[in-house]
Amino acid sequence: MAADVPWLGLVRAVLGPDARPSFCGVVFSRPGSPAQQWHIDSPHEAAEPRAAHAVNVLVALADIPLAAGPTEVARGTHLLTNHLQRPWLDRNSLLYQSETEKVTPATLRQPGQAEAAATQPVAQAMAAGDCLIFDDRILHRGLANGSQQERWVAYFSYLRPRPGLEQIADTHFEASRSLFGSQSR
Repeated sequence: MAADVPWLGLVRAVLGPDARPSFCGVVFSRPGSPAQQWHIDSPHEAAEPRAAHAVNVLVALADIPLAAGPTEVARGTHLLTNHLQRPWLDRNSLLYQSETEKVTPATLRQPGQAEAAATQPVAQAMAAGDCLIFDDRILHRGLANGSQQERWVAYFSYLRPRPGLEQIADTHFEASRSLFGSQSR
């Protein structure tokens, strides 16, 4: 793993010193692209809370004003997305962006429970080179691109080694495309 990336220390602090790169690429969104559906990138593997098994790093390749649709995250949802603890949550609706079975931060609550301030979605403009780093179980989405520019973001994903287990094909979003249409990719 390249030792000169500024986020490596954080990745290793979360995933362990032997964390390994899993995926990298570039994601872009054309002007007029709609917001993605809310989703997580990996399902929970146990009902009891466990540490993340992947960390995602998004790097703005150019300035991304709010109008260009930066990534929005729902803070604190790395625990609330545990579909093994919450029977009203459907694993596939969480993991893959579904146009018909929409997941939102509000659907993570116990039915009748008030929304916690910690799960309020947040997004902010990003300057070229800014990083957004988040756990694979955080509910997130790329916002709609209402600007006149393409939005370009470099994407890096790292995995915690799991002895005896390689990455399972359907537990990471890049293993199976989860985006619908060709407007936002």
